[in-house]
Amino acid sequence: MTDKPKIDFCSVSKTFLAGDDDAPIGDAVLGVQALRDTTFSINEGEFVSILGPSGCGKTTVLNLVAGFIQPTSGNVHIEHRNERRTPLYGMVFQDDAAFPWMTVAENIGYALDNWGRGFARPEVASLVEVLQLRGFENKYPHELSGGMRKRVEIGRAYAAAPEILMFDEPFGSLDVLTKQAMQQFLSQFWAAERKTVIFVSHDVEECLLLSTRVLVMSPRPGRITHDFAVAFEFPRSNDLKFSNEFVRLRRQIVEALEGIGITDV
Repeated sequence: MTDKPKIDFCSVSKTFLAGDDDAPIGDAVLGVQALRDTTFSINEGEFVSILGPSGCGKTTVLNLVAGFIQPTSGNVHIEHRNERRTPLYGMVFQDDAAFPWMTVAENIGYALDNWGRGFARPEVASLVEVLQLRGFENKYPHELSGGMRKRVEIGRAYAAAPEILMFDEPFGSLDVLTKQAMQQFLSQFWAAERKTVIFVSHDVEECLLLSTRVLVMSPRPGRITHDFAVAFEFPRSNDLKFSNEFVRLRRQIVEALEGIGITDV
């Protein structure tokens, strides 16, 4: 991890107007302001989680980083080192996004093929091993468990070596045990690679277990109200949740959320 900002939001506001092509579904009301005066930075190699209520602009932040939309005012700067060699970002969503007509190996290799590197079989095989999917290379998504499908999506996002990985509530639809297993897997995966990560979640414990920092956003229009450093060593286990420091930090974040009117945590 370096002290050089990889992602820098400076007084960013975003308003969606009726008829805008980039307006979210359901936000067809004139003048929906998703973000207002949002300022934060993320250094290269940090794992930063964003907490906040539904509709506060968390996904809008991801879309601004990806370049899908542009700010209404303010500036979003992304330091992009390898302009032509690798993609800037990879994304993992909450809903299943593995291509159902492709096998595990084809899904993981898709990004490599999309970047003109073929399916790069040795790279795919290596990721299959790391993702604990050996023996399932030729299976289709409908033949896998929810946790395995999510690992396929993480592998596809990671395969082309993006500079930034973004997760939009990736484990929200999983059962408790599978969710815990995926949190452990992602913690170990990140500890080995130290990619720059933005992780959107509603789960305070999940954010503390995975992150090096936790940002809290206000209700819409969203802005950053709190920035918590999370200094636990990696890799982290679920036992960390029972430590005094974890409980203390969780209480601080919950109190911050309650202080801005968020109680569903």
